[in-house]
Amino acid sequence: MRVDDLFLNFSYLSEKWLGNFLEIYKAQCPEGWTSEREEQLKDEKRHEAQLLFVLKKRCKDINYDLKYSIQEGVYKAVGLLDMGAARTPIQAEIVQNILERRASFLYRIYLGVGTDEGYKKVIREILNDEKKHLNIDNCQIKSHEMFQVYSSLDRQLFIQIAEVYGSGKNRSESLMQIRFWDDLFSGNLAGRIYSKRLGLTNPTGLAGTNFGVEAVQ
Repeated sequence: MRVDDLFLNFSYLSEKWLGNFLEIYKAQCPEGWTSEREEQLKDEKRHEAQLLFVLKKRCKDINYDLKYSIQEGVYKAVGLLDMGAARTPIQAEIVQNILERRASFLYRIYLGVGTDEGYKKVIREILNDEKKHLNIDNCQIKSHEMFQVYSSLDRQLFIQIAEVYGSGKNRSESLMQIRFWDDLFSGNLAGRIYSKRLGLTNPTGLAGTNFGVEAVQ
């Protein structure tokens, strides 16, 4: 598979994970569910279908394992952030907001450095929806302590990825490196990043502790 294909496969898995997460949120926290979230859930399911459809037109060896999504393959495996551990409405809102922000950032990078115009067309359509999602309860979320903690860890994690796979903090370059995608889909991403961190045991400095969302109420 090409770098473009691997990025789209990764995006498909990440959108699917988020759609599943929102379905669980809807079932477990009905008091926090709104019409805006219902619309977002429909969007995420559509994004998942769009990405899979265009991916199937290009590739035969599609990976369907959610452990290679951004939530499992990057945040959890490398950053020790369990995005699926949300237990309250505000925690769920913060998790989805962090994920939407990072996805939008990566999608914009791909539009600048990707080479497949068919993929770019789908990404542009998805980005239009992501703008709406980021405005849902935005002010309330940003003032929460957990949002500040997760935002900081998110930035640290992707800076370190760029330092290992790109030139300094060049996130665009790291996204288009085949070795990044090879390490992600082979489960070697965490080991590669830790080995480059001059003795740091994990990139967030959490000493191996699984920092679940329960840690910040």
